[in-house]
Amino acid sequence: MTPAETLAVLDAAVWRNELEFKRDVRLAWHVAAFKRQKRLQSLKQLLNPGKTKKLTGDELEKRRREHAELSEKAGYGKRNRTR
Repeated sequence: MTPAETLAVLDAAVWRNELEFKRDVRLAWHVAAFKRQKRLQSLKQLLNPGKTKKLTGDELEKRRREHAELSEKAGYGKRNRTR
C-alpha cells in the first residue's frame, strides 16, 4: 500500500469513528428523552410521523428566502433545477 493509500484509509477510519460517535450521542440523547416522558407515543407514530402541512403564501416565501440565504452562506449558490 502506498503512503497516499495508507493516509486515505486512516482518514476514512477517523471519519467513520466520528460518525459512529455522533450517532451514539444522538442515541443516548433520545434514550434519555424517552425516559423522561410519562407516556410514550406508539411505535407506529414514532416511525411514521405522518404528513406535514403544505406551506403557502408568506410562510412559503419566508422559508424559500431562508433556504436561499443558508445555501449562499454554505457556498452552494444557485443550482439549476429541473422543475
